[in-house]
Amino acid sequence: MSHQQLYQPAPGPGAPTYGTAQGSGAVPAYGSSPATLVHWVVPSGRSWQSITAGYVALFAIFIWPLGPVALGLGAWAFARARHGGHGRGRATFAVIVGAVTTLLLLLVLAYTVKG
Repeated sequence: MSHQQLYQPAPGPGAPTYGTAQGSGAVPAYGSSPATLVHWVVPSGRSWQSITAGYVALFAIFIWPLGPVALGLGAWAFARARHGGHGRGRATFAVIVGAVTTLLLLLVLAYTVKG
């Protein structure tokens, strides 16, 4: 591989950007492109269901009774993301954490009732 192939210049002003139609000239909203830091830090461009599900799942790691809530919100957010919305990663996180914490909650409740 030559030096020219390894170090190619960045695309010019006419190059299409992520999330825009070829040649439309539309600029994506601030933070909606994965090329920006804001996209990865601030939950922009996602449904409120996926944002809420992600935060509830994060709290459910420490407060297990929130597990079923995170599971339900995660399923709702995942269904919404499947129909054209963003936030599938947060929804998946909420479903997994919600299922695990719900299972742990049920095990603790069964142990305390039995014991």
